[in-house]
Amino acid sequence: MSALVSVVIPTFNCALFIADALNSIKEQFFTSVEVIVVDDCSNDDTENVVKTVYPDAMYLRTPVNQGVSITRN
Repeated sequence: MSALVSVVIPTFNCALFIADALNSIKEQFFTSVEVIVVDDCSNDDTENVVKTVYPDAMYLRTPVNQGVSITRN
């Protein structure tokens, strides 16, 4: 079954805030959610926070920091 809702979260050095965003997704009433986190080469603990708080999220990381526009696309 495919996801009813897809949530795409572009991020750069947001380890302090990403858990709140992911927990907010968990609190929604949708039962079929696809979460995609696109990390623009953060140098903080973003990856570990995502994998701990929402292990089912698809985590993508760019090899170098490319800016917000490319990360969103």
